[in-house]
Amino acid sequence: MKKFRKALALVLSMLILLSVSPIAAFAEETQEEENTVAEAVWYTSYGIRKGEGTVAEAVANVKTGGKILLQKDITADAGITLTVNATIDGAGYTITRSDTFDGVMFTVANAATLTLTNITIDGNADNYPGQTDSIIAITSGQLNLTKGAVLTKNSARIISGGAIKAGPTDATSTASALIIMNEDAQISDCIANNGGAVYLGYNSKMVMNSGSITNCKASYDGGAVSVATASSEFTMAGGEIKGCSCSLRDTGYAGSAVYAGYGITNITGGTITGNTNMSDLGAVYVAQTATVGIGNAAYILGNDGSAAESNVYIEDNAVLNINPAFAEGSKIGVSTSDKFAEGDTVNLDFINYSGDVMGYIYNDADGSTFYNSNGVITLIQCITVTFDPGNGSCPVKSKLYPVDVDFGPLPECDEREGFEFLGWYTATDSLVTESTAVSYYEDITLYAKWENLNQVDNHPFAFIGRFFERIGELMRSVFHFLENLFTGNGNDELENLPK
Repeated sequence: MKKFRKALALVLSMLILLSVSPIAAFAEETQEEENTVAEAVWYTSYGIRKGEGTVAEAVANVKTGGKILLQKDITADAGITLTVNATIDGAGYTITRSDTFDGVMFTVANAATLTLTNITIDGNADNYPGQTDSIIAITSGQLNLTKGAVLTKNSARIISGGAIKAGPTDATSTASALIIMNEDAQISDCIANNGGAVYLGYNSKMVMNSGSITNCKASYDGGAVSVATASSEFTMAGGEIKGCSCSLRDTGYAGSAVYAGYGITNITGGTITGNTNMSDLGAVYVAQTATVGIGNAAYILGNDGSAAESNVYIEDNAVLNINPAFAEGSKIGVSTSDKFAEGDTVNLDFINYSGDVMGYIYNDADGSTFYNSNGVITLIQCITVTFDPGNGSCPVKSKLYPVDVDFGPLPECDEREGFEFLGWYTATDSLVTESTAVSYYEDITLYAKWENLNQVDNHPFAFIGRFFERIGELMRSVFHFLENLFTGNGNDELENLPK
């Protein structure tokens, strides 16, 4: 009987396993299939889920103010046009151009606003290095690149605008295009005919508040940004343009970072450095047909040409406007077809100053500096002095000083409780004052010296010094007592001897 029960239990166990296993496997497959069906879901502006499907279906169905959320990495094999205001949140996923699709990946039209966040759109130049179109075209409307938005690796070699081309195709159109770049948005590793990253055509404007444009290339003008029409406008208030280049095909083309060929360009902040122009025509090219202004805290240095630094190149008969807010410590390099010698007082008719400009402008030809003081501009050599406050704080981090003149007023460190600021010293412990001559020809650092008002020096030599100082005080008191004793005035002096 026991053997029968054991056999029955074994048979039942096998039947259960056989019956459960397929169901479990089917359930697992079904679950996996459900997780990969939808490429995206779309929501109302109130966050209510409305549907799911492909990205194209999401764009077709999303309403004004709605949001599209990606659910997986996607391969794009056709272009998508957005005509209503919407946000695409990539949730960290990537949309990659397919190996067979060479058109515009996204088009913004009908005055719509497209906001991209937490998404990478890859033009697939690694596998498709041929001649594609831009990643995004804005024929009418606005593109916002915000936190985590990345446009990268697109090869549009015969098209203008490696990542973005903006503006209607018809010069008579009243439509307009706007690009706003914020937070840590990135455009990188794109190639185009003109405007390796961005091409600003008719009625188009770009505002770069932050973020970065890196390693983009133009066959002709504008390694990063090409301001290409009279109705184009580019404003750089922050961020970085770095590692871009132009003139890939031959020499004679301009603006490895920004080609200001027409329209309006204002660079009021940010850093433009490490860009390369084989024709020496500048990281920023200023054409006579353009209005270009630089101010506030712009830094445009360290960009190379074929022979020397090539930072801001000012075309013959063109004018660079320097904003009166051009801040102390701001630095740009300029070059023209003219040559200057150190010590010359230069009439910079190619630079329009408003008020007393405090920034410094370098001559790219030899690294000397156009230094503006009370409206008189002289070509002189300057060094950068960095102020190290030690454990204190100083509002001035660094400052340019002309060589072979006195330092003049030096910055004061902020008050530090329990310490007294003694002044600025060199690395060899020489005191520097406002009457010290700037006799250095390389950048230097000055160090703040502080006296601790509360600390007792416990060094052995200091202890010995205090001991003998105490003995001296005691001896003086004894001599004073004896003197008074012999003169009759010392009856009470013994009580005053140090204990």
